[in-house]
Amino acid sequence: MSRRPRGPEPWDAMPQVAPRHSFERSARFWLNAYPRRWRELHGDEATGVLEEVALGGAEGLPRRLPRAEIVGLLKAGWALRWREHPPFWRWLAYRVLARRLPAAYWWWAADDIRSPWYPVVEGVGRFAAIVVGWLGWFLVPSLRGYGIYALDPWWCVVYAALFASMAFLARNSWRRRAWLKHVVDGNVPASVRPSGGEPGLA
Repeated sequence: MSRRPRGPEPWDAMPQVAPRHSFERSARFWLNAYPRRWRELHGDEATGVLEEVALGGAEGLPRRLPRAEIVGLLKAGWALRWREHPPFWRWLAYRVLARRLPAAYWWWAADDIRSPWYPVVEGVGRFAAIVVGWLGWFLVPSLRGYGIYALDPWWCVVYAALFASMAFLARNSWRRRAWLKHVVDGNVPASVRPSGGEPGLA
């Protein structure tokens, strides 16, 4: 029996309250340096802390986040992303061969599948695997002395366009299969909201 999710998909964007003022809009924009799961858990709290800090050093709330706070958010957010990211070879096996990641990177995989860029990145990974296969098909005979097969560059453009179209049409099915394999069957809780253990705002 198919286990296709019903109703809202796990990667659907959560409804958010519109920013009350330009400072909150600026703060939430720069908080995008943090992983999506972290923002959903701590985004409101972090925005409130940034507002309190800004009010403590000025007579009124500024229109935008100060430069020093922006630099701090970028450093801390990308440092967290780097710590959660799997090593290159494990990431490559996950991206190209759809291999499951170790438990330490399960939440990274959940965030990756929920990313709006997942279909694009997944399509690039699959296309790269096909290109490597093509190179092997054409180069192995040349190494054996049979000559190099010529391929019209226009065929490469046609194949790339066809693959891009297929990737666009299959984007939701790719997500569902990846979610079932790496999240549901990969022993990651189906909910993308862990109860604790998340890092705080640096």
